[in-house]
Amino acid sequence: MVTQSPPAAPPPAQPRPAAPRPDDHITGAPGSGMVQLRLISMGLAAIICAGIVYVAVTGKFSAVSDIFKDVTAIKAEVELEEPPPPPPPPPDRPPPPPPPIMSPPNPNA
Repeated sequence: MVTQSPPAAPPPAQPRPAAPRPDDHITGAPGSGMVQLRLISMGLAAIICAGIVYVAVTGKFSAVSDIFKDVTAIKAEVELEEPPPPPPPPPDRPPPPPPPIMSPPNPNA
């Protein structure tokens, strides 16, 4: 008599990796490269700001400050011209009638 062995159990299920969230590219999830990009950009911003502060404190570039120290600046005066009077009406037309006089509103209406 031949005995059959019971069927083999299926292998245990492997846990699925977590699906990426839609905002991983914004939040800088590990492995997305955003963390490195943020560190690099923060470092470059710090270097630029430190350079600007250094130049401002030491006055290495005096070309800009010399512009403000110039005492021989030219003073410009602007003369306002009065606008010309309106042209007279053409001779073949009578002058326009005066605007109508507005009467006060009727309180009984």
